[in-house]
Amino acid sequence: MQRKWGYGIIMYRLQHLYRVLGKERYEAARGLRNYVNRERKNMDRKWKKMTTLLLTAAITMTGTGFDQLTELTLTAPGYVYAAEAQDPILSEEDFESGKLGEWSGKDGATASVITENPKSGNYCMKVSGRTGTYTGAKMQLAGLPDGDYLLSVSAYVKYTDGPDKKRFQLTLAKDGRYAGVCGKEIKKNEWTRISGSMTVSADQNYNGAILYFETPWTANPTAEQDYMDFYVDDIRVSADPFADTTEYPSLKELYKDQFYIGVAAPEYVLGIQRYRDLIKSQYSSMTMENEMKPAYVLDENTSKSNLSKYQDHAALNFDSYKAGLEFASANGIKMRGHTLVWHSQTPDWFFYENYDTSGKLASRERMLKRMENYIKDIIEWTETNYPGTIYAWDVANEAVADYFGPGAAPMRQEGSRWYQTIGEDFVQKAFEYARKYTTQFAPDHKIKLFYNDYNEYFPQKKAGIVKLLKPIKEAGNIDGVGMQSHIDVDWPLEGDNGYMTAVRTYKEELGLEIQVTELDIGMTDKATIASQGEYYQKFMEALLKEKANGADITAVTFWGLSDNLTWRGGTDCLLMYGNLGKKPAFDGVINAIGDTQDVIDQIRTLGNLKLTGEDQEKLAQAREAYEGLNEVQKALVSNYSELESAERDYKDLEENARIEEKRKAEEAKKAEEAKKAEEARKAEEARKAEEARKAEEAKKQSQSVKTAEPKIMITGKKKVKVGKSIKLKAVCTGVTGKVKWSVSKGKKNIKISKNGKVTGLKKGRAVITAKIKNLKKKFVVVVK
Repeated sequence: MQRKWGYGIIMYRLQHLYRVLGKERYEAARGLRNYVNRERKNMDRKWKKMTTLLLTAAITMTGTGFDQLTELTLTAPGYVYAAEAQDPILSEEDFESGKLGEWSGKDGATASVITENPKSGNYCMKVSGRTGTYTGAKMQLAGLPDGDYLLSVSAYVKYTDGPDKKRFQLTLAKDGRYAGVCGKEIKKNEWTRISGSMTVSADQNYNGAILYFETPWTANPTAEQDYMDFYVDDIRVSADPFADTTEYPSLKELYKDQFYIGVAAPEYVLGIQRYRDLIKSQYSSMTMENEMKPAYVLDENTSKSNLSKYQDHAALNFDSYKAGLEFASANGIKMRGHTLVWHSQTPDWFFYENYDTSGKLASRERMLKRMENYIKDIIEWTETNYPGTIYAWDVANEAVADYFGPGAAPMRQEGSRWYQTIGEDFVQKAFEYARKYTTQFAPDHKIKLFYNDYNEYFPQKKAGIVKLLKPIKEAGNIDGVGMQSHIDVDWPLEGDNGYMTAVRTYKEELGLEIQVTELDIGMTDKATIASQGEYYQKFMEALLKEKANGADITAVTFWGLSDNLTWRGGTDCLLMYGNLGKKPAFDGVINAIGDTQDVIDQIRTLGNLKLTGEDQEKLAQAREAYEGLNEVQKALVSNYSELESAERDYKDLEENARIEEKRKAEEAKKAEEAKKAEEARKAEEARKAEEARKAEEAKKQSQSVKTAEPKIMITGKKKVKVGKSIKLKAVCTGVTGKVKWSVSKGKKNIKISKNGKVTGLKKGRAVITAKIKNLKKKFVVVVK
């Protein structure tokens, strides 16, 4: 059977590798990996085909009908395939060659390969001699794709001197254009992974651009705080063409009989066509990540402009989420409103008398009026302009404390202005108002009201949520619990902290709907993308099991489209790569729902077949077919085991190659040490030549500075919202001194600080001037 299906050849090929190839083991192992992956895919296709035939034969033979098929168990081997190599790598450098490769020092900084405390292996890169925040290590990009692509970068960075924390970033520069690719604040003395990506369109040409490490610009840098040495290891740079997603199985279609499949979609994502198309094809629900939160809706300037009108009834501006509602409404996608009442991302001025933070906090009575009017206005506007689009609201978010004493109220107190102004019943009041106005403004359809929280599976947090929500449920003002579900691949599904334990608790003690509202499952140090895919599959299977056992699970929302669009940077926690290639995580979610849709359709069609006494010959043929195909099933399972064994052998080959490579490196090191006696004779001459070279470079640099044409360039965003701020930066060449900022036109529209921070005051245009000595540069800013 194995020879018939073509898989026994794997073992022959392994034996051939061991017996013949010798020095080529490393390359052969890589070839074997590709071969094994191809065979896995072929086997998977054949498995699905054979499963369909098995089911058909079984139904025809037994005539039991679709409803009785639960007795038939056909399980494909539980392997989640490793991803194909989907991204062209521009640079992958671990410095184990003892050389810098494509990397070098930038603007006078020195880059060198050292052996002290690397992140992995025996070597890493050290960057020293920095004289500016922009000085660091660089490489030049080449071989970039012609069309749209995702430029992705990751590296491990460490520093040992200076402040306890410091941000390091990777920046792209070409022809005066600068773009930040990624950055992260890291702790001193700790290797930390920095990763990120940027979308590059076909009309941008970054071939020849410089990618470099730097620390952030600051107006008054110091050597200790800003010019520290740092170390880099395991750099990876890739340019990934965007994947074609049109042939992906549709999550919303596969799960349509179970629950909504949703996604977090911030406004900027909706401005990109490929993301819009993906949302339409895959998701039946969406949540705007930030744009519906109070900080984006409350209008500070208007509210303060007329206190007699707005003292108890703050002014609102709905521009931040119009685009989201328009998109959802036009494409028949339901939306979760997120969120009405939250201690975070609600501006502080909203909680003060006269909206003045220099005064006192508003009274309970006033804040209840402000809360009610805010909830009323939000619901009235959305239902008037986009009726029926929002099917659920997160009325209150994260109001329960992570820890609280015996007998104490479970409420978050520190940092919650809602608690400080209204008291511990502010959540009950919020649900009371939300029920009142959803009933008033949406009388023909019920809008579901949810409480949403994180760490909702910890025993004490879980108990606090139940304690908070019971009286709200008794009052008839709540419909469900939102479980945010920001977890990792090692989080338990059962036990005291188990996720499904929490699902059952909310089902049994509250009897409310349950929605998974912000699901992302992060990688850990020991995890692989394959194990992440397996966990996603187990998680979704467990949810489906809980639903089958009576839990009223009505939605699962993934908190982002792809790994480059997550708020959990560096955890690769979503279903797709940054270039929208599907990960094993996506396949895991697909696999969890069971057989593919076409097989399900065939079963439903064949399930009604009945056999009579005249069908004996047909029955015998079906039985024979079933038994024969069952043998095929067993053989396929055996082949899976054989493939796994092959991959283990491949890993052994690769490990042997690594050991051999290390041995050769040690021999090279010894040979290098043997040459030191001869090199000592030349050392003095080399030192003098190096000093002469440095002196010549310093002379040229000095002449370049003297002869450079003085100029100022201003960088930064050209638009700012009222009440928001942006930061401008003046880059000066050929001249030194302190930059003075001023507003030459539109002084009522903006204000600017000494360090270039621009704050929008009033809609309109303004002209900003940066001056240093006799040089001036103007910059136009639009206030929206």
